[in-house]
Amino acid sequence: MKILRGLRGFGREANKDPMELASVYQIVDQCLEIQQSRLERHGVEFRLHLEPDIPAIECRETQIGQILTNLLNNAFDAVMAGGGEKHWIEMAACLADGCLRLEVTDSGPGIAENIKAHLMEPFFTTKEIGLGMGVGLSLSRAIAQEHGGTLALYDDSQYTRFRLVLPLRQNSGV
Repeated sequence: MKILRGLRGFGREANKDPMELASVYQIVDQCLEIQQSRLERHGVEFRLHLEPDIPAIECRETQIGQILTNLLNNAFDAVMAGGGEKHWIEMAACLADGCLRLEVTDSGPGIAENIKAHLMEPFFTTKEIGLGMGVGLSLSRAIAQEHGGTLALYDDSQYTRFRLVLPLRQNSGV
């Protein structure tokens, strides 16, 4: 039942929801609950590194869950397409410069240089017809920006890593 509630929440439009304080631990837990059986079924190791004592963030919880779910889905697709021996996805969260920093890294084959510049464009996809509409990353980036944050691909390792950075509080001052 909890999984169904989570799916209903992530599947709806939430841009009119009020900004409220939310636990990053709870958001991550809900995202993982939806993904867990698929990861296990396909033998994908999931590594979770959440810094302790991250304070609640002011956000639209459903929208932040949508970003993380999209990043996890993309990571899963990349890992499965990679064909290598090691299939893993890692999610990490910490405080950095007074902001929440969430990273999703995967062991997939990486992203070709000629594609990197287009990843966040609406309707750009590397997936086969019918497997993706090319709106997930552009929508996720727009949500991050609406929250005063950023979503970007980082080339700081041999693996594909997306970093979501969000302020702990919005300018409205909850």
